Amino acid sequence: MELAEYQVAQTEIRGNPALARERIEAELAKMPTATGGGGGSIYLDDATGRVFESAKKAGEKAGDSFVTVERLLLALALTSGTPSAAILADAGVTPQTLNQAIEALRKGRTADSASAEDSYDAL
Repeated sequence: MELAEYQVAQTEIRGNPALARERIEAELAKMPTATGGGGGSIYLDDATGRVFESAKKAGEKAGDSFVTVERLLLALALTSGTPSAAILADAGVTPQTLNQAIEALRKGRTADSASAEDSYDAL
């Protein structure tokens, strides 16, 4: 993303990126970690599943055929009761301002292929 486009996105979102980053890092530090080869299966918890489903629905509503990073970020803000939603809200990021920033960066383009994000700048 070009600096000017990043600044436009940040202006559209109107959030506090430093606060969000600090809170995200603190939340990640609380999470358990695994080491070693671990050949087990990976499962999503209910909250993570809701985030992915919300991102899929938001993308479909916008005409996307694929779930993009932008829609995942939007879904994180939309999924109430999660640490991510609380962090984004506390940092002044709302689903509405995120959606406005996504639309401004997308300039009407949709994610109609697996490489669609290469044709526009991500948040």
